Amino acid sequence: MLSPQVAARLTEAAAQQTGYTPNPGVAAQLKEKNLVMFVGPAAVGKSFLMNKIIERDIDFGRVSIFTSRDPRDDDEPGMFRYIPHDDANILPLLNRIAAGEVVQYAVHPTSGRIYGSEITDYAKTFNLLATLSGIVNSLRRLPFETTHVIGLAVDPDIWMQRFNSRPMTPEERVKRLNEAVVSLQWLLSAENMQEIKWVNNTSSDVSTAVQGVIDAVKFNKPGDKLALRVAHSMLERLQKEQQ
Repeated sequence: MLSPQVAARLTEAAAQQTGYTPNPGVAAQLKEKNLVMFVGPAAVGKSFLMNKIIERDIDFGRVSIFTSRDPRDDDEPGMFRYIPHDDANILPLLNRIAAGEVVQYAVHPTSGRIYGSEITDYAKTFNLLATLSGIVNSLRRLPFETTHVIGLAVDPDIWMQRFNSRPMTPEERVKRLNEAVVSLQWLLSAENMQEIKWVNNTSSDVSTAVQGVIDAVKFNKPGDKLALRVAHSMLERLQKEQQ
């Protein structure tokens, strides 16, 4: 529980998060780093694919995130660093944010829990991050050497099997379906289409998908045109599921 003073500071930070920029020292270090953002619905295999990429190529690593939310049973080990949501921990973090010492942060609009990353979380040349479509543009504005957006698509029937195998309440299922539609609509919009490198992650053998990401990021090769068609099929299937 936060005191009124710290809660007010957190509310202020939330209002300023879209315009946040790190201080010159952090910005200078980011200029030597490349950010690779994975965007797509739940159960398209973002984490699994990222783990396979870092096994294949030592130039790639995953970005870990700090958060003040409580751990969940399905959290992937090593993905989050958990910070207690109390004055003793949140106030120093807010002071660091005010000094521009973190790379980026976001305050969840309903829970008030804070998420973010620090320069030490970007340990490799190419840093992989699964992210929501809504914050991609904010991350692009940071002074990375390059930023890349990888759109993942999976055959709709196979994706539904993977999605339905995940433990979730009916309410959580509806929420994740809605989030999936938003994600695909963003990826497939005319505004963003040209910036997306598509990868088909349908096969249980991820070798082709792994190499597709590496080629797109390191060698600027085009994405998979078939994956783009699969993504359109996914969106059609999801919209039917919502009805």
